[in-house]
Amino acid sequence: LNTYKTVEKLKNEFGEDIEVISIGTAGERGYKNSSIQVTEAITGYPARALARGGMGSVLGSKNIKAIVISKPEVVYERKFADQKKYKKANKRLIVCMKNSEETETLNSVGTIFNIDLNNPVAGLPVRNFRAEYYQEVENINSDALVNKLNQNGGKHGIPCQRGCVIGCSNIYNDEKGNYLTSGFEYETVAMNGCNCDISDLDYLAKVSRMCDDVGLDTIETGATIAVCMEAGKIKWGDKKEAFHLIKEMKEGTEFGQLLGQGTKTVGKELNVERIPTVKGQAISSFEPRNMKGMGVTFATTPMGADHTAGITAALGADGTEKGPQVFLSSQIQAMSAAADNLMCLFGWFALAGSNVMADVLEGIYGGDWDMDKVISIGIKTIKMEKEFNNKAGFTDQDDHLPDFFYTEKSPYTGEVFDITQKELSKIYQY
Repeated sequence: LNTYKTVEKLKNEFGEDIEVISIGTAGERGYKNSSIQVTEAITGYPARALARGGMGSVLGSKNIKAIVISKPEVVYERKFADQKKYKKANKRLIVCMKNSEETETLNSVGTIFNIDLNNPVAGLPVRNFRAEYYQEVENINSDALVNKLNQNGGKHGIPCQRGCVIGCSNIYNDEKGNYLTSGFEYETVAMNGCNCDISDLDYLAKVSRMCDDVGLDTIETGATIAVCMEAGKIKWGDKKEAFHLIKEMKEGTEFGQLLGQGTKTVGKELNVERIPTVKGQAISSFEPRNMKGMGVTFATTPMGADHTAGITAALGADGTEKGPQVFLSSQIQAMSAAADNLMCLFGWFALAGSNVMADVLEGIYGGDWDMDKVISIGIKTIKMEKEFNNKAGFTDQDDHLPDFFYTEKSPYTGEVFDITQKELSKIYQY
């Protein structure tokens, strides 16, 4: 079974009031682009993806189909070093998140606002990262999404889990008003949309649903389809054939199983020169020539091409200027790794410039905390990841973008990614 039927069957067995972590057939078959899907609080559907890195295949290799979480018989009570201090700090934390400009934007449109921010600087992936301005952006931007939600009875401002005060998720219905998908994200829209020269939100929502059901990373899926278009296997913008490729992964055909091994494998098999991967993983929806800080993050993050490891674009400081980008990425990567140990990254952005997280941790654990100590958690994390990579055979030479980013100029800005290997290697010194 794929994830939607898996969840339905498990709820019939264990009751409706459960949460489920599961894999689809992609994970069972060991696809390198397979995800782990998690049910979300409002809809109960497996629409939240642990997507990157082929995590679904890890569960599949251990013969784990699903993990069911039911309500505890006894609620766990945490012991606090100073509960009064914790409660006061936690209240401040919630107020900071609720009142931030970032939260207001995320609550009103979700992560798709990145379409609006990135296209004016040619920062979207367009036709396999050609660094162009996307002409049909009005069909896939924030306004287009909100209009579709209103037309079909969808919703925005939905929390993905209990206790969330940001509510960046959404519920997207089909033209008949029936639930189609939720958590309809920027990355899904950009990688399967403009990256493949497709500007149809209804189609992209169907892609989102299919990938969640089969258990596929939508970023890797969109990058792989674009590489197939690059090779001439299907035409640019061909929605029908693009969706057919996803169906092939679902059905496990010979070519579908090849597609499931990801962008790098497919690109090499089809003799494509322009393969947008780092350390074997597809680059996500930020153009490295026109957003050079993101290029630094893609090249250097231990996971390879992981945008959440250091979203320099979120600061509004990213761009084509070469100078500060390595230092900027290093700082954001350290902060992001700290956030990944503690909370939602979007909530973390809302706390910028505040010491409230240090006060929260001081109330829980005691001792003296400041933000330098909080960030040190992220630095230790990255050092552990880097050590793991070194033992696995990676070197500094793997901290490198595909060659075409260094040689092909952006037709919009005239830029190439011009940060050298020597300059990139300084990131760990920072």
